[in-house]
Amino acid sequence: MPVDATALDPPDERVITIVVATNRPGSRSQIVADAYRDAFDALGVPSRVLNLAVFSPAMIDAVMYARTDDKAGFETLQAIVDETEKFVFVIPEYNGSFPGILKLFVDCCRYPDSFQDKKTAVVGLSSGTQGSALAMGHFADVLNYLGAHTLALRPRFIRIHNAVRDGRLVDPEYLQFVGMQARKLAEF
Repeated sequence: MPVDATALDPPDERVITIVVATNRPGSRSQIVADAYRDAFDALGVPSRVLNLAVFSPAMIDAVMYARTDDKAGFETLQAIVDETEKFVFVIPEYNGSFPGILKLFVDCCRYPDSFQDKKTAVVGLSSGTQGSALAMGHFADVLNYLGAHTLALRPRFIRIHNAVRDGRLVDPEYLQFVGMQARKLAEF
């Protein structure tokens, strides 16, 4: 059951927004996003997690197809995007690319200014051996088209199921990459 978007933290341009780029319940992407939030906390950098599970079918219908002023709560998500200057996109691999809900989310955001000139970082994860490499490349192309600037460091977390224990990312190498990318994005 998607969370009501009005329950999200209010927008704040100083906060780095970590986007869980799937709406799959109980996703490992949420676990990786939590690791990023911990890394930003350790740096003293405010962050928030935006899980696309809050992106409800009612929002999709209202924003994409209905010709009404009622955006079914999407205004809160758009406000977060508008006020955020830096994003981390945690991207699981779905069929060799990124999840459709991420593309739909981007398509629902106001164009062209939602992501233009903003700083972004992408991290990929998969159960297989590609670590979402193609997905990150595809999404980086979308971000480039939107005028966003993407950090060159793009960690790939392969066999993510082996790197998670008790709902936390525990692989020391992956945690090192999370910390490194968080620091670079904070400085970007």
